[in-house]
Amino acid sequence: MEVRLKGDGKRVNRSAIGAQVRVKLKDKTLSRQVEAGTGEGNQNDLTLHFGLGAHKGDVDLEVVWPGGAKQTVRRVRTGRIVDIVYRR
Repeated sequence: MEVRLKGDGKRVNRSAIGAQVRVKLKDKTLSRQVEAGTGEGNQNDLTLHFGLGAHKGDVDLEVVWPGGAKQTVRRVRTGRIVDIVYRR
């Protein structure tokens, strides 16, 4: 599963750098954070990748945007790219 975030360019930067996404499964929670670069001359992929293993079915996503605002997206189908836009 892949998640792409987009900020509004005012409260949250357009690339959503610093935002965190949590995928809630039955027995665990997976977490990823959008990072611009982790070393000199490096650029990280802004798309967050989640390996769900044998999990089947929909999942709930929780986004914590820079500044602390939270957004929940329920019943997301897996096996695809999910685009989430900052809403306030």
